[in-house]
Amino acid sequence: MKRNITSRLSMFTFVTIALAILFAVESCNKAQLDEIKSPSTVTKPDSSATIVKGKEIILVPDKDGRLVVDGSVYKAGDVLSLKGTFSAVVFNNLKGAAGNPIIVKNASGTVAKIGNPSWSGGSWATALSFVNCHYVKAGGEKSKADFVIEGSTQAGREAYFNLTLSQHTDNFEINNVTIHNGGTGIWAKTDPVKGDQTTYYPNSYMENLLIHDVSISGTNNEAFYIGHTALYWNLTANVPYYGDPSGFTGGQEYVQPIKWRNVKIYNNDVSKGGADGIQTAAIDKLEIYNNTVTSWGGQHNSGHNGGILIGGRITNSNVHDNYVHDGWGELIQFYGSGEN
Repeated sequence: MKRNITSRLSMFTFVTIALAILFAVESCNKAQLDEIKSPSTVTKPDSSATIVKGKEIILVPDKDGRLVVDGSVYKAGDVLSLKGTFSAVVFNNLKGAAGNPIIVKNASGTVAKIGNPSWSGGSWATALSFVNCHYVKAGGEKSKADFVIEGSTQAGREAYFNLTLSQHTDNFEINNVTIHNGGTGIWAKTDPVKGDQTTYYPNSYMENLLIHDVSISGTNNEAFYIGHTALYWNLTANVPYYGDPSGFTGGQEYVQPIKWRNVKIYNNDVSKGGADGIQTAAIDKLEIYNNTVTSWGGQHNSGHNGGILIGGRITNSNVHDNYVHDGWGELIQFYGSGEN
């Protein structure tokens, strides 16, 4: 995530010290946090939805350890159980229903292992990818130990992604997952595409994302990268633009990326990362709570050093009851809009 350090400093002159002190006082009592067992504000399934139990399909890797799935053949309520060790898994076009998601999990009695610790460049740079998927729940059947993603440990691993949600993937729940190493832990956004009006804000939103009971450690970059960080996107050059519209290049086309709406990140453990711990941007209605973030900012890069970062284009945010300690940089950074 690229940011202008000068603007960072001017913003933080007024708020950083106060926020950091308040955050430390309110958030660092671990004993109190341990008393909070479950969230009271999590979106509940639509009780009016007709829940139809689907079939269970056991999915195994090919001879190269890969699995590419055409999700259009599956229906709401189906259970896709991963059995074995996978170097890469790609799900395309899964479509469950409100209150009746498609479930992606480990096969019962086994541990699903995904990722390529030996990756050092080239293709297959993502361990687990969901493309244009809707109403899906992914993670371990019973615990975080059931569903393990092992990212690259090699040179160039900053380009490796452990788990990604892309191309409008939404109405998604991630829970009971363990992620080690690699570049970025969980990455969830949609890039603007020239000629596709649905990828331009405010023409559409990505709705409803829950991430909870996940452990992420040892990532080279951000553990969580949720929402698009570019203020604008130059469709002509296909690059992000972070400045004021007055700096647009004449004759080139700019749009804003679409936003998430209704995101909750809770009960997660983040540690030993190279950049920000939990980084968010471009979200309306965001709640981050009951997370433990420690030992972030290992790169010692002043542009990537927030324990929890509430980024630009965020409205209606609520960050509370997190335990953030012993990292390099700032406990919390706030760039979001001030309303509500």
